Amino acid sequence: MSTNKKKKKTLPQVPIPFQKGAKWQELANFISRKNREISIIKDFKKDPYLKKIHSQRDKIFAKEFSQKKNQ
Repeated sequence: MSTNKKKKKTLPQVPIPFQKGAKWQELANFISRKNREISIIKDFKKDPYLKKIHSQRDKIFAKEFSQKKNQ
């Protein structure tokens, strides 16, 4: 018998929740949100007027969300 048998390399088992894709999708959404926040901050540094536009948009969305929640 040969003592130099090559061991089979197997990939580590992926946890079940990750195989379904929900956690990967959640992670991808989180990363894209963070990237969007970073790009918005960079835009604010270039043009301060954009901050006003974004804050107005956020107020409108917050108002719409609270109306939907109360219905």
